[in-house]
Amino acid sequence: MTDAEARRPDPRAPWLTLDERDAGREPESEIYEGVPPHLVHDLEAWVSDTLAEDGVGDLPRLLLNSFRVSWDVPGRMTIRHHAVVRSIIRGETDWARSPRPLEPLSVLDALIALHPHWDNTRELLGYTTYRAAWGKRLGKLQELLRDTGSAWHVDFDLRGLYRRVDPTATQAWRHARAAAEDGGRSVAAKNLEEAWRLCYGQHPDPSASYSAAVKAVEAVAVPVIAPGTSKTVHAAARDLRGKLPGWEFVLVHDKSLPSGSGTADVVSAMLDRLLHGETNRHTSSDHNRPSTQAEAETAVHLAVTLVQWFLAGALTRKVAP
Repeated sequence: MTDAEARRPDPRAPWLTLDERDAGREPESEIYEGVPPHLVHDLEAWVSDTLAEDGVGDLPRLLLNSFRVSWDVPGRMTIRHHAVVRSIIRGETDWARSPRPLEPLSVLDALIALHPHWDNTRELLGYTTYRAAWGKRLGKLQELLRDTGSAWHVDFDLRGLYRRVDPTATQAWRHARAAAEDGGRSVAAKNLEEAWRLCYGQHPDPSASYSAAVKAVEAVAVPVIAPGTSKTVHAAARDLRGKLPGWEFVLVHDKSLPSGSGTADVVSAMLDRLLHGETNRHTSSDHNRPSTQAEAETAVHLAVTLVQWFLAGALTRKVAP
């Protein structure tokens, strides 16, 4: 950490004025959803340099084709694809046409995801050098977004822009996803990734995110609670609730108990709350509504915990005497 970073613990807040410092006041954190004016110049420069570097091939053309962009600039015979992308980043799209929304950050997200230097199967001369340079360039973008108070950051695992989340929570999600993959539960890993993307991506879909979180838990809970069956997670949760005395949880509820012999009620309660909280699948139309963003975020992080517990064997059947 640099000295400047140490003096400024919250990069989302602007620097203190002298009057604020003397008065002991901290400026409020500022989170910008789009591209604020103080970010435009540097972001355009970053995009311009990225599209001009060696080895990117037809990336500018691919970006514009992906957004179905056509353009006609009055008084100009031709304008390069590179320049069109830069104009979109500046928010200057009066002369560009597209059936898709031309949002600067959506185009930036696509640029990150489609950049050829992610691909380690490409037979590029000096591939290692290209990959290293791309990593450094993304690091610069990460710093730029952080220092300007952007609500977005670069997720290197998902290869795109995602909303800022507490680093500890993010690490827990990544750990659970990796554990699912390593444990042969690729469906759980895929749904955890989908739940995160739909919750914290640029265009959140809370109901779909919640549904993916439930599916992630289902993929690890059913094999533990009802192995060898095709039961849903709802049926498995009912089985667990009805036979709690036959299960043990790794955390004990009484100091006098031996290690690993805690009651399973905490797991059952968390599982039930996750399932009952999915409001868009209630059978009664009176209570059926889309999930809120807060509900989706809570469901995703609850799912991360449950997936980790089931994979780690925190819940086990009692051994018959």
